Amino acid sequence: MASTLIDAQDKSIEDFVGDKRTHIVDGHLQNNNKYVAERAESLVGRAKTRYGEMTSGRLSTAQLGRWKAEFELRAGLRFSVSEECPACGKLGLLEAEDVENMRIETSGYSEDDYTVMGLADAAADYFVCGHCQLVLDGYELLVAAGIEPVFEVEDDDFIEQLSGEPDYGNE
Repeated sequence: MASTLIDAQDKSIEDFVGDKRTHIVDGHLQNNNKYVAERAESLVGRAKTRYGEMTSGRLSTAQLGRWKAEFELRAGLRFSVSEECPACGKLGLLEAEDVENMRIETSGYSEDDYTVMGLADAAADYFVCGHCQLVLDGYELLVAAGIEPVFEVEDDDFIEQLSGEPDYGNE
């Protein structure tokens, strides 16, 4: 995440820590990237095992008692979309709270017959699968697990925010 933030500011690590400490920070970032990749691999591997045990009927009564439905695993973030689970291949839920690149798009055939949509790109940071109990909590884990963390969302609030005029609903 630090690398992303530094790149977004068109800066380098050296700009923040100086020449003498750049190699130290680079080492920490490489260790963090390795940790995130190993953690994602471990979480996905464990979820594959759980899914195999569940589908073959080998889960104990205690394990079945701890099994949660997808809605219990959710983070409850504002935006969500179905996404293929990297562990079991079933559909899980990708969630996001923040959006960027808000825009208004119109489509239609004429001036009198058109649709206006408020669109934005949601930056996901949570994935959950009720089929295998996989939970990936964080942008870096999503990327390491092979999940595309950005998805498009539609919301009328984007139109209001971009137009600067509140919708009073009294049409």
